[in-house]
Amino acid sequence: MRSTNQEKYESSNPLRKAFLIPFQRRFIAAVKELQPAELLEAGAGEGFLLDLISRSLPETRLAGLELEENRVREG
Repeated sequence: MRSTNQEKYESSNPLRKAFLIPFQRRFIAAVKELQPAELLEAGAGEGFLLDLISRSLPETRLAGLELEENRVREG
């Protein structure tokens, strides 16, 4: 069963993309400014943001924490 988070990130709806893409750009810019060697995302869900960070900051060591087991399996 897809989560609303998964639906948001995988949607082809142009309105959803119009809101999501600027958020992702601002998020990555903020993380890049910090230049972290390591990063932990608490509440990582299916790992969409971790994937984005991984592609944008390949040298950064990443870890994700998710308490909902079914989200981890889906990601």
